[in-house]
Amino acid sequence: MKSLASIRTVLGVLAKSACLLALTSWIAAAAPFAYITNAASNSVSVIDIATNAVTATITVGANPTGVAVGFDGARVYITNTGNNSVSVIDTASNAVTSTISVGNGPGGVAVGTAGTRVYVANGVSNSVSVIDTASNTVVATVPVQNGPNGIAVNPAGTRAFVANTNSNSMSVIDTATNSVAATVIVGLRPFGLAVNRDGTRVYVTNDDSNTVSVIDATANGALTQIAVDDSPNGIAMSPDGTLVYVANFGSNTLSVIDAASNSLTATLGSGGVNPIGVTVTPDGARVYVANSTSGGVAAIDPVANTIASIAVGLQPTAFGQFIVGITPGAGTLQFSAASYSVHEGAGSAVITVTRRNGNEGEASANFATSDGSATAGGDYTATAATISFAAGETSRTVSIPIADDAAMEPAETIMLTLSNAVGATLGAQSTATLTITDNDTTTGSVFSGGGGCALYDPEANPGAGERRGIDGCLMLMMFAALLGLLRHRAADAKGYFRASLVSCFLNNGHKLKPFVLSLSKHEWPSTGSEPAPDLIRGRTEIYGFYLWNGTLACRRPR
Repeated sequence: MKSLASIRTVLGVLAKSACLLALTSWIAAAAPFAYITNAASNSVSVIDIATNAVTATITVGANPTGVAVGFDGARVYITNTGNNSVSVIDTASNAVTSTISVGNGPGGVAVGTAGTRVYVANGVSNSVSVIDTASNTVVATVPVQNGPNGIAVNPAGTRAFVANTNSNSMSVIDTATNSVAATVIVGLRPFGLAVNRDGTRVYVTNDDSNTVSVIDATANGALTQIAVDDSPNGIAMSPDGTLVYVANFGSNTLSVIDAASNSLTATLGSGGVNPIGVTVTPDGARVYVANSTSGGVAAIDPVANTIASIAVGLQPTAFGQFIVGITPGAGTLQFSAASYSVHEGAGSAVITVTRRNGNEGEASANFATSDGSATAGGDYTATAATISFAAGETSRTVSIPIADDAAMEPAETIMLTLSNAVGATLGAQSTATLTITDNDTTTGSVFSGGGGCALYDPEANPGAGERRGIDGCLMLMMFAALLGLLRHRAADAKGYFRASLVSCFLNNGHKLKPFVLSLSKHEWPSTGSEPAPDLIRGRTEIYGFYLWNGTLACRRPR
């Protein structure tokens, strides 16, 4: 079996040095840097991945192996296998700000929900240390099976998965109770772990089986085994969750797995000897591999199959997520659909915004409406809000008030937009359309309420056919508007014009059907008071017209 002698001496029971933090989904941030642990140099090399130049070298504890980037990118956690500690690096100053004592033989390390907890697999103690990141102290120790190596936390932060190398198993830890909720049998000598973007699958590298186990994280059962090259160690997922990369220690290769089909699609060179750690850049364009025996760190373009080699310290291992500028498991925010529909009489439209491909930590986005063919203030109430997701939340809703006016009108649209995502990125569906369907109809029957004004549908009432025509409707519209203007009542004039228009034409599917209005002078109601404005703009199914003190007005039937 292949291993690194110096780290193997310290751990005593592990097949390899330490373990792997699984990579979940990632989100790009500014100025990504790679933090590479050098097990034989007791140091961490900092690489600017824009230039592939080493910009700093940081002294840490003995035999550093595992790496985990803090949720906000401000800190990096390094496991020191040789002296049973975790070094905390401030990424702004590239200085060690704290050293935390943990169990024996720490290797794999993972950052949990919202960055408040760090989980460390102790390969000799057969335990997982839980660190409070606010106080940098161990707040719990969880016993697991023999030789825990790789460790990963699901995007919701509710489960931590641990590969137990010497027990051929995976422990599932309930992070709320810090206890083992399940144990799953995997391949021989499991080493590294990766969780997919929605937390439904766990990928486990099996060092002696030369396979990757795919585990159903919801049922805690094995789904399939994928054959790869010799002695698979490190494992990482592409930012979009479509590809899984596996570093094969014994064959000096990089296996590429299609996550949808769980099939091997390519095998690339690792750019060196005995690769262990692997991480993908935020844009998915390059894969960085730590080659522990020779070759340093390789920056691989998986499409062009080109390699750039970067010299670092002795025996680079870099287990885990080692690129700062990647937020594990934060996911994307988007509308649940491209289009929505609401009936005018519903009162409001409920719009769903989802968080996909990871939901670790808090996230938010700005929501806003804008006019399509619908008009704010008349057809709906303009709505702007900040939609916030707590850690673990995957769905939020926002309501848009819809006006139920009395006018018969075609379907109208409202434009919906998400912007300014914080703690996550915007998904592809960051815009959507809301369609308002009308609830105002005309039956063609004569309405009651004092007579004097009748609305006829010429097709439903053939006897009125001789009075059919558009010109009469247009004249009526102008007459109604003119009366209102003469009385210096612009608002009423607008109301009359609209009432006349929609009464003359009915949008019947794709056909505009003319109507005939029969008017006679009839003062109704006879209360001596002028009709209230809501009689013009109120909810209605049929508009009626009558003469009120010489002014054309409209009223809904009762």
